[in-house]
Amino acid sequence: MRLDRPDPVVSDGEAVAPPRRPVVIELVGAPGAGKTTVLGAVQAGCAADGLHAATIVDAARTVAARTPIGKVAVRALPPRLRAKALWALFLAQRRISAAGFARRHRALIRSVRASQRERPAGAEADERRVLHWYIRMAGATTSWRRHAHDDEALIVDEGFAHRAVQLFTSVVEAPDAARIAAYVELIPRPDLLIHIRAPAEVCERRVLARGVWPRFEGRDPQELGRFIAHAHRATELVAEAAATDGWSVLAIENGERTPAEVAADVERVVAARLATDRNLAPATGNDPAPIALRVPRPGVALDRIRARLTSPGIDRASVEEILGRYGLRTTAAPRCLSVAWRNHLVWVPTTGGEKVLKRYRDMRATPAIVHEHSIAGRLAALDFPAVRVDATTDGATIVETRGARFASFDFERGSNLAGYWLPRGARLELWSRSGALLARFHRELEGFTPAGRHHLGFGSSGEAERDAAWHLTTLERLAGERPPAAESPLGRDWRWLTERAPRIAAPIAELDAALAAAPLSRTVVHGDFGIHNVLFRRDGTAVLLDLELAHVDRRLIDHVTVLSRADADAAQAFLRGYDLIHGARGEEWRYVPELWRSYRLCGAVQSWQNFVEFGGEARLRTARRRVIEAERIAAEGVPSWARVPG
Repeated sequence: MRLDRPDPVVSDGEAVAPPRRPVVIELVGAPGAGKTTVLGAVQAGCAADGLHAATIVDAARTVAARTPIGKVAVRALPPRLRAKALWALFLAQRRISAAGFARRHRALIRSVRASQRERPAGAEADERRVLHWYIRMAGATTSWRRHAHDDEALIVDEGFAHRAVQLFTSVVEAPDAARIAAYVELIPRPDLLIHIRAPAEVCERRVLARGVWPRFEGRDPQELGRFIAHAHRATELVAEAAATDGWSVLAIENGERTPAEVAADVERVVAARLATDRNLAPATGNDPAPIALRVPRPGVALDRIRARLTSPGIDRASVEEILGRYGLRTTAAPRCLSVAWRNHLVWVPTTGGEKVLKRYRDMRATPAIVHEHSIAGRLAALDFPAVRVDATTDGATIVETRGARFASFDFERGSNLAGYWLPRGARLELWSRSGALLARFHRELEGFTPAGRHHLGFGSSGEAERDAAWHLTTLERLAGERPPAAESPLGRDWRWLTERAPRIAAPIAELDAALAAAPLSRTVVHGDFGIHNVLFRRDGTAVLLDLELAHVDRRLIDHVTVLSRADADAAQAFLRGYDLIHGARGEEWRYVPELWRSYRLCGAVQSWQNFVEFGGEARLRTARRRVIEAERIAAEGVPSWARVPG
């Protein structure tokens, strides 16, 4: 998504989507299966769906010409020098993009490097320069994604999926299903994976007909047969793992059929699948333009100063002990994060890269931490841009030591732009990007059941963790407790809540009954969504932060949270971004007023209870504010722009 991307055009009350996003298509198949043969048909299928498709090599100079230096080269150089300059620029961009990819996908790169160190000499991994070509491929595809236009597609015949053949098979190595499944969970997901299938013996016959690779010349023909059999099995395992993980996978049979028959089939089914998946597949990572003009609010500058002056919330000895569980050590002194200097979050440079160590509050139940880490782990497996939790050398994600619980996360470089003054258009674009990010989050985690247990939302059994009965019983108990000093601000808030207790209880019961019968979809919700929990990298990519409150709940709960906090312009921009990815608001949107009131009234009871249990004047003020908000929605309804379109 770019800053100059137009908003949806409204015609007759319906939104017309702006230009579509770029598409990545990967091919996977054993040597001789026919990947190269079907390339032209895949391009034709893309063209039928309105996409201009190219391979990495074909798109290299076009991509380079879209960079600032490339634009200068196109204007300043004669044609005979321009092509060479753009190719050299593409190679440089590929190296830079490869480094960025490695930073963003540390778990994948660590796994790949570790797997290559374990390979036997007979695999000839070094001679074949397996890692070298892998990194080059990652850099090239990442560079394309940054600069691609919305109507373009990239066809990769030896992408991340197919590289399992080079990484895990050889003449002396048969593929391991568990290892390949683990690898597939880590790699970036393309919009479409096309599996070209042909029997292993057919593949071998084709390879012999066209000529074997130089490394097989003069060798025993049985070695070629073993390698193709291993490669064939690996591609089958990759396709199976991808389908299991929810990828869009298209199988093309290319055994004994004629090339013309296969090409016609490929063109037809690719066009049909792309049309079907267009609004369903997650974004492929087309990096949006960065937001250059931003002025930090005074609070941001003060937070940076405080972070410098405040001692880290985890002492150095504990940091070293915790990192030891991960097989890491510090390379410089830890320090507080400027965006979280009040909390126990510590930035630590380590031998495994920059990390954030988090000390959990004592009140945080261990099952809730497991719940949070389970969701983070699922997002990492889906290559979703969110915080990444690390595992210790024993595979655990929680470290318990010195009477406290800790976790390590990958450090993401970027800005939390909630604390900046931005041009109006840029601020609304942030909200639109955030809406699209939340839509992907909801779609990716639909049907996922997190491990552990959270006190909010619905448990694994489908029953609410805190149902209406819990809220009503808690409210009755709170209203009967002795309040703080009557004339203090706390006393006045307490008395106000106590007087309204009957007016809070009645709608909680009524709304619970109404919503129980409503067709409201459930998924994992964030629980505290807004641009304050979205980090924007320097290239503008949005990364989701803070999954502590994430839980299974009604999907529209996150919408209610945003709509209750954001101003009208920001909320509408958020909805545009969300709807673009998730689709039009359906029948369930009509229940937003009831859901909004219920969420706020139940939230008021929870805040009141938290004040009694943990203290903090803000919690009691929040309870009163939530009741007032619910009463306003009951009297006035939701704003006109938050109603069902049309």
